[in-house]
Amino acid sequence: MTSFSISSILNSDDVPDDKTVTSSTQSSEEDPTLAAETHELVKNDLLRNRPAFLEPWDELPTDEVFRKFYSDEFPAQIREVVTYYFDYYYSICPIFHPASFLCRLVSGKIDPILIDVMRARTARVISKHTGRKIDVDAIIEGINKQLLVDMEHLTVDSMRAIVLMTTLSGGECRFMSFNSLASLVSSMVGKLGWNVVDLRDYDKSSMMWHDWVNLEGKRRLFWVVYQLDAYQALLCDRPMSISNSRIYTTLPRSDHTWDDINLSRVAIWPVDQPNNETGDEAVQNGSLSYALSSIVTLASYYSQLNDLLWDIKRMTQYSDAANNCTIDIVGMRRKSAKLVIKESLFEYPPFVAMHQKFVEWKKSLVLADELKGLGQQFTHFTQFGSLKHRQFMLRMRLFCLYCYYVPSMLFLHLANRPSFFQQEPQVKPVGKDADKSDIHLFLGPGYTDNTQLIREILSTSFSTTVNDSLLAEDVCQESWDICLESIDDMYAFIERNDDVPVERYDQIMQISFFTSITVLIRHVCSKRIRDGVQSDYRFDIAWSVRIMRGLWERLKKLGYVSGVAGMEALLQKMHVDQVVATGELFAKMAL
Repeated sequence: MTSFSISSILNSDDVPDDKTVTSSTQSSEEDPTLAAETHELVKNDLLRNRPAFLEPWDELPTDEVFRKFYSDEFPAQIREVVTYYFDYYYSICPIFHPASFLCRLVSGKIDPILIDVMRARTARVISKHTGRKIDVDAIIEGINKQLLVDMEHLTVDSMRAIVLMTTLSGGECRFMSFNSLASLVSSMVGKLGWNVVDLRDYDKSSMMWHDWVNLEGKRRLFWVVYQLDAYQALLCDRPMSISNSRIYTTLPRSDHTWDDINLSRVAIWPVDQPNNETGDEAVQNGSLSYALSSIVTLASYYSQLNDLLWDIKRMTQYSDAANNCTIDIVGMRRKSAKLVIKESLFEYPPFVAMHQKFVEWKKSLVLADELKGLGQQFTHFTQFGSLKHRQFMLRMRLFCLYCYYVPSMLFLHLANRPSFFQQEPQVKPVGKDADKSDIHLFLGPGYTDNTQLIREILSTSFSTTVNDSLLAEDVCQESWDICLESIDDMYAFIERNDDVPVERYDQIMQISFFTSITVLIRHVCSKRIRDGVQSDYRFDIAWSVRIMRGLWERLKKLGYVSGVAGMEALLQKMHVDQVVATGELFAKMAL
């Protein structure tokens, strides 16, 4: 298994065993008087014998926290929201220290807006499981108003709320809000200096336990924001707000100490292991940070891809492109193109190198289907962060991560087209049907041209470069086949992991499905497929329709747990249902 440059989980010699944990989980059926006396003894022993760094951030032993959380005195609605959030979304955005969060929660020390954001984040999955109708849009609108007020009195909790709202906006396909919030939070982490939190050495002999928790929380928050900044920069065709040359913040670490909710206080300092944990070791140890670090690596590649696409337009010239004029803009001066592309961007070495980076990244991942049966979903907070639960969360993340490969390859290879170098959105077909697109020719008289409307809708979410890639019909064949190969590989992977429920899919998988379907629509309608050229072609019409129908059905199912209605409507404007139905007729005729 390929090694990753990530912070490793604690070695067995450094992991505190049950004797070093300062609380023991008590049964709710125990004598309350005895339990109270035990809690007092534990607390007093902690205060007498704690190491120098061990300053309790609360006055409650862990078992007392659990008792309060599950008692009738605690609001049932908040308990439901928090439980669903940590079950379904903590692993996607592991910015909370579970033990300290739960203690602050039962002590009434959590900013209410954070609970509201969790309520919005979990609303759809709660509705799916309980049947209750929850107005997600109303909750989101109320939160957005409150966030504007909180900007004047920024706290770590309000920063967390903004980050969660950014991820929620992406998941709900509210891309205008996502773009605004991602820009805001990426500039704020720089202003707060969280991009350089490890610029100085920390004296662990004088650092208290809660100081380490706060420091590690800032690291995790920063790297989640880094991902959001990279996504938004690529989709909106802008430079990242966070400069890669100005990062001095280490990757997440100490999974066991951080995730296990029973380790609210430990008797040894969390050890930072060498950055050489392999995928096999991550699975064995349940290192959730392995997944987070893998995403950070991919996000850094998105940053490079974004720069590459700009460099291609600045430093290369397609032989038949119309824009041979000299570019004379500050910072982008040139007399003539440095490299003339004759047929394909595979002639440009940086393009090939970027392709290979994505390929190697996918190869480095542990396959989720190899982990079937490993790990266990938590049913009670006393199990949260245990080894089995960490392994369960890791598998869910590895499942989603594998599907990130598809939009990565599509955003790269859909730029390999002559129209990428032109002012016009795309090269139109030539011949007597020059005024008709492939999809128009495929569907015939019943076709309604929604191209302009589709472009207007896409322009509210993505950049012109991305939009053109999602509609272009002149992608070079080698890149087109790579796109189809990646879609085929993803679909086979999803089928092998059919035990993963749809509600475990994250928001990037929506993008994976959406972009894949746009490719398949164009592929089914293409002249090569329509005219039956190369009957032995692997990606024939039967294959295309089967994959497209499968992804389309899954995307619609995601509507139960995500706001994908906008994507559904857009694909319907692209005639996805008609293309599937017509394609199936063609496939039957070809048998």
